[in-house]
Amino acid sequence: MIILAMIKNKHYMQVIRKYFDDGGPFVVTNYKSEKDYKEFLKDVEIYNDFGFRQKGQQKHKQMLEQKIKENFINYLDNIDKNWKTPAFDYEKIQNNKEYLLKQLTIKVTDLIYGSSKNRTWLYYIDIIRRYVIL
Repeated sequence: MIILAMIKNKHYMQVIRKYFDDGGPFVVTNYKSEKDYKEFLKDVEIYNDFGFRQKGQQKHKQMLEQKIKENFINYLDNIDKNWKTPAFDYEKIQNNKEYLLKQLTIKVTDLIYGSSKNRTWLYYIDIIRRYVIL
C-alpha cells in the first residue's frame, strides 16, 4: 500500500513530513484505542492482499483513506508544546488546523505516478516505512 498525501499549500508539507517521520498511521498513540490500531493494521494487510482492481478493493481503499485522515487529525490533537518544525510550532498548528485539514487530501494507491509542480505530493510506502516527495 502506498499513501499519497497531497497538500495545496507547500508550506504545510513540513507538517505532513513530520507526521510520517513520527510514524504516520503506523503508531498506536495516534489511535483512540489499541483495538483501533490493530484493526487498522489488519485492514492494511487485507488491502495488500487484494489483487490489482479486485472487487471490493475500492470500498476498502476509501475506508483506509478515512482512517488515515482521522489518524492525522488525532496526531494534530495530540501534539504537545515541544512539537515544532522549521516554520510551525504548537501554537501555529492549533491556530491553522482547520485550514490545514481543508488543504489536505489523502489517497491510498498502488502506484507512484505523476508529479507536482510545487512539491506538494508525498508518497508514503508502508512496506519500507519511507516517503518520497514529488
